[in-house]
Amino acid sequence: MTRLFVGHKPGVGGVVKVMRNDGDDPLITSNYDYGKFLFNSETGKVGYVDYFQSARFEGSIAPDTDNFFPAGTGWADCHKHIGMFTTLQYQAIFPSRILGLGDQSIVYEYREKKALGSQITGPQVRYVQSSAGVYVIGKNVSLGPTRMWAVKRVSGRFTAGEFPACIGGKIGGDFSYIDDVYESGQQPVLCTILNLPADSTPIPASPVGAPGSRNTILIPSLVRIAKAGASADGPGEGIIIDSTKVPMKIVRAGDVNIPASSSVDLISPVALNENSFMDWMCWETGGSAFVPQAATTVAGYIDDYRLKMDYTIYGDRVRVFNNGPVGITVRYMICHDDGLPQTGGGSQVFRRLADGNIQIKRPGSSDTAPSSRDILLDTRFAYLPIVAEGFVDHSQFAADGSEPRIGTHSLTVNFPNDGSYRPFLKYYVMRGDGSNISSPIFEMLRTEPVTWAEGYPSSRSSCALVTDTSVKFWMSRGNADGARNSGDGDVEATHDDFMRVYGYRYYVFAIPTSL
Repeated sequence: MTRLFVGHKPGVGGVVKVMRNDGDDPLITSNYDYGKFLFNSETGKVGYVDYFQSARFEGSIAPDTDNFFPAGTGWADCHKHIGMFTTLQYQAIFPSRILGLGDQSIVYEYREKKALGSQITGPQVRYVQSSAGVYVIGKNVSLGPTRMWAVKRVSGRFTAGEFPACIGGKIGGDFSYIDDVYESGQQPVLCTILNLPADSTPIPASPVGAPGSRNTILIPSLVRIAKAGASADGPGEGIIIDSTKVPMKIVRAGDVNIPASSSVDLISPVALNENSFMDWMCWETGGSAFVPQAATTVAGYIDDYRLKMDYTIYGDRVRVFNNGPVGITVRYMICHDDGLPQTGGGSQVFRRLADGNIQIKRPGSSDTAPSSRDILLDTRFAYLPIVAEGFVDHSQFAADGSEPRIGTHSLTVNFPNDGSYRPFLKYYVMRGDGSNISSPIFEMLRTEPVTWAEGYPSSRSSCALVTDTSVKFWMSRGNADGARNSGDGDVEATHDDFMRVYGYRYYVFAIPTSL
């Protein structure tokens, strides 16, 4: 059983801590020993999935109309817009408004959503041919776990072609929103919002509470746990847990090695459903942990995979498939919400489980059968502390010729690690002039016969090398974005300034070595 401490820490005030091991003292264990805590309210920066929903083609939408949600809103205050033109349906979502934050660029991710037992696409490293002529031209490509798109604000109708393949940025000083396109019968996606900046905006500082203010409130009518030094009666920037917002739970995390053409089952401690998902980093076993995986080793010029991971969610487990030809290591987090509505009729905020673990639950929720959306803290599961974060733009990168197939310029971020946790990297790419944001993609150009473009990382390509104590970011902003056969029988460069890398917004999270 894990150890729950709720009380006063001398020199700090009220704290709530969940220790992984009963032998660790919550009052003297260093806050930087991230992996020794399943929860620690003294951690100033934390990442949560604050909101999720499914997005799919909506059959009730009439053609050539603007539809705003909630009803009665418009462009200035809507949470969602749906417009259908020809057979395509354009859906724009305003994530910061959903969380009541006005118009900001915050982290928002799309994933495949499928029925239990259906295989979901994971990361891929492969060669893709783009053209053939005097030279066969293609590229090695590595794709990550999520899709992210952003679009600029437009007046009037959405039309195909107005939407760059980016996400969430502020364009021309306008508000931030995300667009995706759906067709009838298309598989739905799971959309998740992390209340974290997706651009260069700093994480808001926690306000310091006045002397004598209460830091932790655990009463039948209200649960609020503030960060160290903040007031539980203060604004949201200082609150780490609030009974009005229930995050998704990280029910299992760790590293696993999977041989080629095989699979591994990750048993869940709770029943999973279609709203559950797995987040990951993935690299070749014995190799370097690049995000996305550096696609420098695809052999030959064939449309084939070097690395291909997929997974399937069942009611009691996640089965991870290695469908590629080499062994892989997967660093994973399984996130879960049972999708059931909040319950009622109860009077307790503490609930003891049969195995001795403790839940802190939403006031008024059922004392005997609360849903996942009632549980604010569960001593079986982990939270997601941020051990390093920030924004770095291209001017901070130095020329680096050590890995010419990965990038031309690099920058390294260091962080402490006592060995009790595994670093889990998420980062988002600001492109063009910095006003568009997307998920990272690795691209290395290929030509046959070999030309200047062989092994050449494109200007839109991103890569980050993760170790236990550092992340080394790469970019190739000054390179061409692609290559093509020219009219004189040569290979010429192409340039797309809109998509070239401008900078990175990054978060390094601490996940347990095993959970």
